[in-house]
Amino acid sequence: MYFDLYTRDIGSIIYTRYNLFLQVDPPPADYRRGNEIMTMYPTSDETPPASKVSTSNATLTSHEKLKLWRKKFADAGAMSIFCLPAIVDVTMLTFIGRGFFMTAFMDPDHLEVAGYALLVSMLLTAGVTGWVGSVGHYYMAHYAYDNMIYFHIQRLSGGFVLTLVIALCGLVSFSLQRSVSAGFVFVAYLICISTYFNILGVMSTMHLLEAPLTSRRKVILQTLPVLLLSPLISTFVNGHDLEIYLPTIYDFLLVILWHYRRLCQEWSDWMEKIPKFTSKDISEWYSMTVVNENQEAKVSGFMSSPLIRRVSEGMPFIEWLLKKTSAGKAPPPKFTTAWFTQLGEAINQQQQLRSGLKEHNSFILFRLARHDIGQNLALFLIALMDRWIMMAMSARQPYPSIYTDSRSRYGIWLSIVYFCLSAMILDATLQKYWSHRYDTSHEKMSGLEDAERTERQVESRRRELLIKAAVDVFSKLTVFFGCTTILLWLLVESTETTIIYFMYVFGYSSAIVFQFNRCFTTNISAHITVMMVSAAVSFIVGCLLHAIPATAGFLYTDVLAQNLAALLAAAGTSCAVAFTHDQDDNESIIVQKKITADYNEDIKIAVIAARDIVVTCKMQHGDGSRGADKLGKLLQNSLRDPNYHSRATQWSDRLLRRAEDMWQTQKVTVTASTSESFYRNGLDKAFSFSHFKSGVLHVVIGLFWRD
Repeated sequence: MYFDLYTRDIGSIIYTRYNLFLQVDPPPADYRRGNEIMTMYPTSDETPPASKVSTSNATLTSHEKLKLWRKKFADAGAMSIFCLPAIVDVTMLTFIGRGFFMTAFMDPDHLEVAGYALLVSMLLTAGVTGWVGSVGHYYMAHYAYDNMIYFHIQRLSGGFVLTLVIALCGLVSFSLQRSVSAGFVFVAYLICISTYFNILGVMSTMHLLEAPLTSRRKVILQTLPVLLLSPLISTFVNGHDLEIYLPTIYDFLLVILWHYRRLCQEWSDWMEKIPKFTSKDISEWYSMTVVNENQEAKVSGFMSSPLIRRVSEGMPFIEWLLKKTSAGKAPPPKFTTAWFTQLGEAINQQQQLRSGLKEHNSFILFRLARHDIGQNLALFLIALMDRWIMMAMSARQPYPSIYTDSRSRYGIWLSIVYFCLSAMILDATLQKYWSHRYDTSHEKMSGLEDAERTERQVESRRRELLIKAAVDVFSKLTVFFGCTTILLWLLVESTETTIIYFMYVFGYSSAIVFQFNRCFTTNISAHITVMMVSAAVSFIVGCLLHAIPATAGFLYTDVLAQNLAALLAAAGTSCAVAFTHDQDDNESIIVQKKITADYNEDIKIAVIAARDIVVTCKMQHGDGSRGADKLGKLLQNSLRDPNYHSRATQWSDRLLRRAEDMWQTQKVTVTASTSESFYRNGLDKAFSFSHFKSGVLHVVIGLFWRD
């Protein structure tokens, strides 16, 4: 206690007085614009964009062009790492019957269980990748790469253990149903494919724009050609596809794990690549090398100096570290006193972060990532709904096959290519829109009206970005749809295959729609719930269609269920995006009836009617009005000397204290209106009503008749 007052009371007094002062004399709009900080160093700004030299038209060598395309591919998005190999794989299977993981010439039982292993691996990867991609970026933003790597390895280990459990269950099931060899083939394929997908998901997230650290997406491109050995060898060595593919896939896993280990070591030791030098070292080098030597010696000796070589190799890492501490501003000029000071502080802060940051609670990390995990799981459940129904109802014979003729595979191939290309375009396009989810207004707000106006502006900006992004994405998808449809016209003659192609394209386009809505939704929980409910409803409908004898042989049942799931998810999430929650339209209004009103009579008031009430006076704590002072004294007297009814109830004291606290902190506003206004708005039997708006309780009382 200070001066016989609690610290909370002192804080309330200071807050109230300062709030009243700001109401009388508010700061100007340009007060501390840009949040400038007083400093002894001169400002240093970047070169204006107009004066920067453009190198887009410079002549590049073949090697430089290849590096540029690799960088563009790595920057395109994480989905490109999954979708591009999938496009190559399904294309090879369609035309030559041999893909990255399996061939069409394998034993039918082995091919079937390998397909089941692929589907289960996708579902497992959805959860692991969603968790890694969501929480891992919390560490990346703070350069806490050691903790990020530890988190990734934990998720990989957990995914591997879960894979082993499912593999054991599959081994028992397929050994009893098919054969022992089929059970072991399922185990082998499940372990290798799920591990590959999990590592792929982890490495696809390890990419930073303009960072000197090696992108793991580029490493994936370097190792993928190993998988081409299997179709190449099996083409010339027939009848031994399983013996060729499984060793090659596991060798590929060893190679990619070795690259992953090297990259983890590089990302963990990146601070060691920052050279340790001071301005004194630069001055000594200058006096010894530049001043005391002739021009020829200077030219030949610059890069041979150990100091210059260390600094030139470490400058990208220095600039990357200073980018974190500069907070979006240009750092001081290089090799100045201010630059060395900022560099030393940045190194100390990063070292303290590395030594002080500990492992976080797994439940907290899961809570942060639960929406992304649910999003990924729902995406795979909906996009592969036809396959889940086929797995569940495969015992219902005869089971219709969508491969009606030898050319039907082309329609399936084109629909998968369309979906993969659409996912890549969506991921690459939305990269520039995700950051707008966290944009906040820097405008000074003097009251509730300014806050509501700012909220409306933010909502308007969100809708503008949504329309712009939708036009950008779906115009590109239209081009892809046209190209795949032309190829379908050239390759396919069957009506059934054409119908299946258009149904798949419709379902995959709907999947792109609900993935697009994820970027602009304001209620993520409702978004995920809609997707999960859509998947559950469609799965039940598909199983029922197979169970009913009249529709059991319908060719399009599985695709129809997939279309239903995607359509429900797209429509539901679009409604959630278009009609966002508005506090003003969903206010809970409580009405206090007059004594003369019937007890059972229900009085309802609309929000629009509440806004039309005539206001005669408005009272709030600290406004200096007689009514406000009188209300404050009445609350204090009620606490000091409660009446009979207050003493008879246990909760009255707590309620009165809560009311007084809200009144003193200006969380209650009392508005006096006229009884005439109440009567015109259908509130003739109501004495008052109240509603919450932006955390403030508004009480409206009908007291007087207008003169």
